[in-house]
Amino acid sequence: MKTFNELLAEFSALHESIGMLEDVKILYHYITENKFENILELGILHGNTCRTFACAASTLPNTKITSVDIEQGCIDVCKEKLKNDGLEKYTTFVCQDSVKFLNEQQNNTWDCIFIDTDHRLTQTIAEIFLAGVKVKQNN
Repeated sequence: MKTFNELLAEFSALHESIGMLEDVKILYHYITENKFENILELGILHGNTCRTFACAASTLPNTKITSVDIEQGCIDVCKEKLKNDGLEKYTTFVCQDSVKFLNEQQNNTWDCIFIDTDHRLTQTIAEIFLAGVKVKQNN
């Protein structure tokens, strides 16, 4: 199973990941320090945050990640990376529009929602609005 330090070493050598090193460090520590159990990721692309969340989940007893993307290709690439990392068991993938997915979720369900989809204003506003009622409101 790939450790977070091994993941960081890999990211530091990849053009598409090198600019995210500080971001993934913050995300990893945010998840592990808060001991989140139910994490929702909206938008996968290269899978860097998904892999970071899975690495964090591997250190926590009850943590699971749900990653949603509208592109099956992004999901397939990330699944393969997680399999190679030995971290595939921590993530469930859903191929669906993020707003539609959020609309189907119960309120106060998620400990943490990470939004990184297509960055269109209307999409992002809808995601933030819905995420505000889907994320747990205690503490």
